Amino acid sequence: MGIVSIDILFAEDRALAVINAIDNLEIAQNLVEAALPDNKFSKQMHLFLRDLIRNIELGKTDQKKLLRTFQDSRDSDDIVAYVRLLASAYVRLTPEMHASVFHPDDPTVIVSPVEFCVSFVEEMGQDADHLQISALSRTLNVAVYIYRLDEKIDGVAPNEQDIPAHCTRFTPTDVPMVTEPVALLFRPGHYDILERHSEHL
Repeated sequence: MGIVSIDILFAEDRALAVINAIDNLEIAQNLVEAALPDNKFSKQMHLFLRDLIRNIELGKTDQKKLLRTFQDSRDSDDIVAYVRLLASAYVRLTPEMHASVFHPDDPTVIVSPVEFCVSFVEEMGQDADHLQISALSRTLNVAVYIYRLDEKIDGVAPNEQDIPAHCTRFTPTDVPMVTEPVALLFRPGHYDILERHSEHL
């Protein structure tokens, strides 16, 4: 959500970017209400994020205010929890795509989509793996590219200037994308956001 908000700030047509972001947020919230009805937290967060996005267009939210929001521990945790609900809703509503979900800690064990969502998607502190990232990408209609650096090539460590990167792409196919792909660099325990600067191209 933070990356989408920043994209809006620097969009050439900010009004259109705001409309697209709110439309995607509305669709995502509808999925949550269908999968998890009467979830008051999701409704509160939907309104919070909708107002945050609208205030960018109105000039009430600038880059500094966005940064404060995402650095505030309570707001940040609430946003993460809401994003987890979005991913969970998609998995719950597409059981045909997730009929067999392997237990993250034991690949020999298969759990139901609902069990997986409760324990490994909605639960705070759980790592986001390919299934969760794919679900969120489709829910918010945002492409996510994850880069991973290989530490060795044929058993030999490469030079710092020549480290190969493998990219896993999660691209929504249902409707056209309205934002640039989110690029992340996987590092043990977390992801770094990669930004493209035109002066470096």
